[in-house]
Amino acid sequence: MNIKEQMAALKAAMEAIVDTAKAAARDLTVEESTDIETKAAEYTALKDRLTKAEKAASLLADLAEPVGTGGDEPEDARRTEFLPGDFGKAFVASDAYRGFRKAHPSGIGNETPVNIGAKLGPMSGLFKATIGIDSDASGFVNPQRLAPVDYTGPEDITLLDLISRGTMTGNMVEYVQIVSVTEGAAIVEPGDLKPLSDFATVLADAKAYTYADGFDITNQALSDDGFVASYIQARLPRHLRREVQRVLLEGSGLNGEPQGILSTTGVQNQSPEGTDVLDTIAASIEKVENADGTATAVALTVRDAWALQRLRDAQGRFYGNGPWSQGPLTVWGVPVVKVRQLTTGRAVVGDFRTVTLLDREGVSVVAFNQHADYARRNKTYVRAELRAAQAIFEPAKLVVVDLGSGESASS
Repeated sequence: MNIKEQMAALKAAMEAIVDTAKAAARDLTVEESTDIETKAAEYTALKDRLTKAEKAASLLADLAEPVGTGGDEPEDARRTEFLPGDFGKAFVASDAYRGFRKAHPSGIGNETPVNIGAKLGPMSGLFKATIGIDSDASGFVNPQRLAPVDYTGPEDITLLDLISRGTMTGNMVEYVQIVSVTEGAAIVEPGDLKPLSDFATVLADAKAYTYADGFDITNQALSDDGFVASYIQARLPRHLRREVQRVLLEGSGLNGEPQGILSTTGVQNQSPEGTDVLDTIAASIEKVENADGTATAVALTVRDAWALQRLRDAQGRFYGNGPWSQGPLTVWGVPVVKVRQLTTGRAVVGDFRTVTLLDREGVSVVAFNQHADYARRNKTYVRAELRAAQAIFEPAKLVVVDLGSGESASS
């Protein structure tokens, strides 16, 4: 008998001894107890032998398997246990990449064709917050926050973490955009005409556009699981987020770009007001509230955000946290979000939940060397991309702000 069969026989013999005593309604005799202890010791010894034998077989299998330049796949990648949004590990754990590694265990040589395509997960993995929207709706939709944004994390919250998100199944969704609201609610006497509120609307469409970024990599690096996972995760998600945010803010609506906040009809404008940028931002927040919104963020350039933090009163005291304090930067109780896509001296204040990004296909990563002369040069092009559409349901809840001619920077 093999080890497992011997263990099964010993276990059956011990159970038979116990069953005999139970059938006779008595305790085990001294001889029976000694016999069980002896068999239990044999069972434990066999179990140890089995564990060692299985471990040795596993080690032998690992040694027999050809090893590529990057070594075997990491255990965590084989189990595909990774955090949502960890697109680097998701790529090396994908069937497409693992199939490539299996076909080329020792790496690839000159002019070997490379064509790896992997779907990695939904677009939501690019963002920190959890925000949702009725993704099947066409027409007026009320975006809804499902969980609060954590403003105390190690990374700065971006504008993309404050907008609403959803999915779409087609390449375009037509929706109703509210450009103005006239409220008619009033107390009426019997027989009087009932008041009527009026919504001025226009039809708008949210078209899916492709956002992509890529990098060159050597064939040797492509065969290294850890390097590929780290490189993808460190760069491509950040680059995609920045491009999506840029288009969300300043998309022209022309030449293959969707229409962003700065070029959308119905978005309000705010000129410099009062004595400094604080007065101007306060007036902007007031406009958002008059449009029945709640300001969720003040978007500023990095320079203007730091100028705001350095503002002091007549006694030289910082208005804000100051250099020795911790916590998120806020102005009038509204979080400040730093963006690189705005011109210095311009800000956007608003209820950013009225802006929606709709996921069309999720995030994918492809690697191929059918690009220029890459195959001959032992190089591969790795590209990450997503398809998404953006919609702005109530433009009046957003205000584009002119901060003035440098008051914030010089204060």
